[in-house]
Amino acid sequence: MRFNIYQIDMDLDNKDQKFNSFDNQKIDPTIYKKVFSGCINELNTLEDVYTKFNIDIPRSHYGHSLSVSDIVEVIDSDCVRSGFYYCDSVGFKKFSNFDVSLCPKDYDTYRVVAVEPNKPPYETEIKRDLSSLQTMVGDGFIENMYNQDGTIFVVNDEGKINGMQANRRVEYDIIAGPFFIIRDDGEDYSSLNDNDIDKYMKMFEVPNNDITQDEIDSLVKCDVIAFDNADDFWNFLEGMNQ
Repeated sequence: MRFNIYQIDMDLDNKDQKFNSFDNQKIDPTIYKKVFSGCINELNTLEDVYTKFNIDIPRSHYGHSLSVSDIVEVIDSDCVRSGFYYCDSVGFKKFSNFDVSLCPKDYDTYRVVAVEPNKPPYETEIKRDLSSLQTMVGDGFIENMYNQDGTIFVVNDEGKINGMQANRRVEYDIIAGPFFIIRDDGEDYSSLNDNDIDKYMKMFEVPNNDITQDEIDSLVKCDVIAFDNADDFWNFLEGMNQ
């Protein structure tokens, strides 16, 4: 299912409409912000979306758990008609006349494929800031793994040594912890195109659940060098920079 989620911004909610049932208010798009956009293939129904965004919330979701007054915009689904659905106190109510162009937007996004351990990949949008990038790899330093097709695997730089859960095998390496795929424009990151997304959704479709800790440990290399005094240490550093 391809969908967006909108939630009321408390700072814009002058009439206390947040968490109200569908019958008790007139829906005002100017107080809603988009907090998730993506395609998660294993979700088929609105109830699936509700469960996912309460129990196993994606890292690219920038709001709270799905609640009353939230709006799900279904863009493409085999089981649910396209349109807008209001999360009510019981179930969802389909409605129209929600102009998304009136929703405030205060950030730009990248289009990426996110890959988490033991889960299928999903397409999503993430904010263009360092904090969001770090959240997508499990809150740590990021490392770029460059590919010949102009894409980048953005991974947790310390995933293996911090004991993060094994995720996927990549050629002769193993990625530990969540990661995402993005495009390299030569100077900065850029959004993936449709061909990139199709390629990596298929490549990582099946989780690698059979990776052992011994496999990860064999890839972790740590050299310890002892120095008798400070002069030897500084001479070593100078030699590395020559």
